[in-house]
Amino acid sequence: MMRTSDKGLAFLACHEGMVLRAYKDAVGMWTIGIGHTAAAGPPVPKPGMRIDEIDAMKLFMKDIERYEGDVRRVLHGVAVPQHVFDAMVSFHFNTGAIGRARFVRTIREVFSGGGDVEAGLARAGRQLMYWRKPRAIIGRRKREYALLVHGDYGDTSRMLVIPEVTSNHAPRWSAAKTVDPMELIRWVREDGRPVAMESGKADRKVASGAWPWWVMLAFASGVAVGILL
Repeated sequence: MMRTSDKGLAFLACHEGMVLRAYKDAVGMWTIGIGHTAAAGPPVPKPGMRIDEIDAMKLFMKDIERYEGDVRRVLHGVAVPQHVFDAMVSFHFNTGAIGRARFVRTIREVFSGGGDVEAGLARAGRQLMYWRKPRAIIGRRKREYALLVHGDYGDTSRMLVIPEVTSNHAPRWSAAKTVDPMELIRWVREDGRPVAMESGKADRKVASGAWPWWVMLAFASGVAVGILL
């Protein structure tokens, strides 16, 4: 059964970012970690909840399973390269639209023996780029294009992490740092305890660094993008 690769998880996490305290998203839904809401299942985010980096990644890796299942279903048993599957999961996590995206049919045709693979992937990539609204999402879509068509994951070593929220329950951008999501994924593989959400401070740390203001702005736009598409 095909699953998202660790590199694919890191690719997606770098686009989504991580907030370690419950916040309200663009439509007022309580959210925590890497886009986790009550709709994804337990634990249910509530005001004041906190989560550490390891548990946030663990929760994300659990949440992504539903999207992986959807991608497998639309492929109808057709085997695809890992980078193609990872790009499809990223697109679906962002849009929820894998079942009605035209490029999926092209992917099935290409890897069912329907002609030149390179040309078919290029066609699927062009169809992927039809999904370019709002404008804030175009950068992400271009990176998914590079992954789908060329197998290029780009830099997957810098994920935005925001440990605090404001009094209005919005992410506090001034506190943003970066971590390497692959390091978190390795921790998750070794950590057998259940996910915990607490009111206290997270007690595990990973190496982090400052994040440029322009990336914070792009991520801020992205918080609303998944809702608007």
